[in-house]
Amino acid sequence: MEIINLKKVDQTLYVETLENGLTIYMLPNNKISTYYLNFVCKYGSVDTEFKIGKKEYKVSDGIAHFLEHVNFQISDDVSAEELFKKYGSYINAYTSYDQTVYEVDGSNNIKKNLNLLLDYVQNDYFTEKTIAKEKGIIIEEVRRDKNDINRRIYLEGKKALFIRNKKDRMIVGEEEDVKGISLDEVKLVHKVFYNPSNMFLVVTGNFKVKDVIETVRSNQNNKRFEKYNVKKIHHKEPLEVEKSLVEIVDNRVEIPKAIISYKIDREKYKDIEDIELNYYLSLILKCNFSASSLLYEELKEKNMISNMRSSADIDDNIIVISIYIISDKVREVINIVKNKIKNMTMNESDFVRNRRASIANLIYGYDDMESTTCRIIKQLISYGKIYDNLYDIYNGININKANEIMNKLNFDNESTVILEKQ
Repeated sequence: MEIINLKKVDQTLYVETLENGLTIYMLPNNKISTYYLNFVCKYGSVDTEFKIGKKEYKVSDGIAHFLEHVNFQISDDVSAEELFKKYGSYINAYTSYDQTVYEVDGSNNIKKNLNLLLDYVQNDYFTEKTIAKEKGIIIEEVRRDKNDINRRIYLEGKKALFIRNKKDRMIVGEEEDVKGISLDEVKLVHKVFYNPSNMFLVVTGNFKVKDVIETVRSNQNNKRFEKYNVKKIHHKEPLEVEKSLVEIVDNRVEIPKAIISYKIDREKYKDIEDIELNYYLSLILKCNFSASSLLYEELKEKNMISNMRSSADIDDNIIVISIYIISDKVREVINIVKNKIKNMTMNESDFVRNRRASIANLIYGYDDMESTTCRIIKQLISYGKIYDNLYDIYNGININKANEIMNKLNFDNESTVILEKQ
């Protein structure tokens, strides 16, 4: 077993890898009475093209989400929800671009819940009947998502920004995608990607490390999994944007919305690790566009915005920076934001205040199981490792390097999407 002492936050992460490749990450916290189990598959909505050996496969958009749904059906008459309900546990699942996560929240019967979680996720009970039944349910979800104004602005923003990256598609897929999903596709994806070597388990909260390891090992020893030489196929995204301006008229919009996005070359910062660069970009944006920034306060004081927020994301060779705006004067605010982003500044007091807030969130976040679990999953999915020195990374951020990073940002590759009434 590997023991990782998380520096300066008084937490210990225990890591055990089984013979079949399944890794268990355990962070006990006996100050609370509940536990949180997350079984994570490193397969998401963008992973529709892959190679097994020399043979290439292409499956339907939306299949990761579809599989998440149909996986809950253990037999014709039994669903996973029914089994967990007997033990007073809450279960849920979600699919993102790069992962599918099955979660259990409980306060007792951890061994039974662990066995149930592992069994139902790894269970391969799929039939034409279960596939057909789930299609109707998911098609309704697709329709709801497409009619959701808030979801639409984000999706249209990605469509305008990306050319080859499959993040420009709905995680649930389009209606025609769902209709076209076959039983053979579902079985293939489950067999290849729901393999212990492509999954990991995160356990946080009140539990005994020894009990978890023994339970999981016993469960997995009774199962056999075929190994696959599989490689996901992701296409390199160009710096150019798909569309520089998209204007959408929808009379259901109460307050106009906009999203401004920029593509920036990751290669400019090749000497900085992703996790550190992400944190610097986050602080830069907080200092300039968060609710505590001078710009936000000025726009609020003049009644020019209802809300404004920003985000930074690193996606392989591309850095994506986005500013989301809700405003009755959306076009005027867009011009102000575009001018500001090309003339960003940081003063020492704002920078230090935001850094201190981030460090406080890091330290106190370990008292919350969901926050802790999300942090562990984020590191493993985005960075492929656990950092034991997050505190040192956060505390080591300095304004000189932040200014250096900020001054190298290039905002030439820009897309803007506006959603408003007639």
